[in-house]
Amino acid sequence: MSRRVLLLATKDTIAYRTGSVATGAELLAAARATDTDAAREVEASPRPDAPHGLDAISETDSARGDTTHGLDAISGTDSARGDAPHGLDAISETDSARGDAPHGLDAISETGSARGDTTHGLDSTSGTDAARGTDAYPEDDSAGGVDVVVEDVLAEPGWDASPATMAATARRVRAALGEEGFHGVVVTHGADTIEEAAYLTDLVAGAAAALGAIVYTAALLPLDDPDSDGPGNLAAALTAAADPALTGLGAVACLGGELHAARWVRQAATSGPGAFTSAPYAPLGHVTGGRITLTGTPPLRPPSPPGEPETNVALIRVYPGIEPTLLTAATDAGARGIVLEGTGALNVPVSLLAAITDLVAWDIPVVITSRAHATAPPRPPDGLAASVGAILAPGLTAGKALAALMVALGAEGGVAAARDYFARG
Repeated sequence: MSRRVLLLATKDTIAYRTGSVATGAELLAAARATDTDAAREVEASPRPDAPHGLDAISETDSARGDTTHGLDAISGTDSARGDAPHGLDAISETDSARGDAPHGLDAISETGSARGDTTHGLDSTSGTDAARGTDAYPEDDSAGGVDVVVEDVLAEPGWDASPATMAATARRVRAALGEEGFHGVVVTHGADTIEEAAYLTDLVAGAAAALGAIVYTAALLPLDDPDSDGPGNLAAALTAAADPALTGLGAVACLGGELHAARWVRQAATSGPGAFTSAPYAPLGHVTGGRITLTGTPPLRPPSPPGEPETNVALIRVYPGIEPTLLTAATDAGARGIVLEGTGALNVPVSLLAAITDLVAWDIPVVITSRAHATAPPRPPDGLAASVGAILAPGLTAGKALAALMVALGAEGGVAAARDYFARG
């Protein structure tokens, strides 16, 4: 039996140097064409409105006249661009020859042409933008055949990602695994915030993570750059998502041939082979030659999400002389919780302790993490903010703590709920 993988292609990822975006069909073709001479055709077909989607994202972004977020090149058809390298010139109106394909993608086919149900779609695209098509790849069960369903998702650029969009993507992943029977989901995402987005999905997935693989991937170079890492990263991510070995491990980030746990991955540089790391932990594994090899121990699974994430949470980095009014300004603006990125062993300036005391009394949780990536609970007198009610989050970066607080506040909210969630996580 073939394994079904959903490819959620956000409109920012692996984009062109001109600022225009790449469709899921183009990304898939480029991944298939990695180290080959030609790519198979991927036909775009219309798709109706889809429920359960990204409510806050307009469906009129297709063929948008303005250039908001660099989406000016999303057209009604998103047909193949003639100037795009990496095999994209082979996306034509007729099937083209295809040689052997590395990365285990030889059995990948696309299903869902003109699907009418589109349940749990991300309010993603209009017109022919969804790029759902079929091709004639044989399904060879013995070779681990894979069917890939492509959904284009309108989203902000990674550097401008909104909590609402990240939460909606996480819900889409959960539905794909838990309700629609997919064996794996691949999400292309902007590199700038992939670590926060992947971890939020890891937390939101809940029991659905036991049913399939969740793989995020990104690119540091545009798709039309001669040295683009996008096609190779996507090919490896599809291979990983189709492998039963990743089922139950939670969300991972597949970058540069490495598999990183969403809880641990972070961007350490903007370029180069070591741009993403899990340090001080080891990667979970690698993808080479069309196969995955698991070499590390995954983190424990997080607690089940108590409800849908609360998206109105603030993150403030402390500094010498920080004014406590910054905290109350955030809550006055509507924040239901605050993450403070402290220093050293989860420390914040004494000047903030009175404000933290007040916020806790008002049932607004304050979570303390560290820019030093402290991995263990502090020893007194470090972590002094805990004595006035703050929640310490060793082992989490500020962005990961933000995602965790969003989930912790998802049901009843408040300090007690957040404290219980972090204690179990």
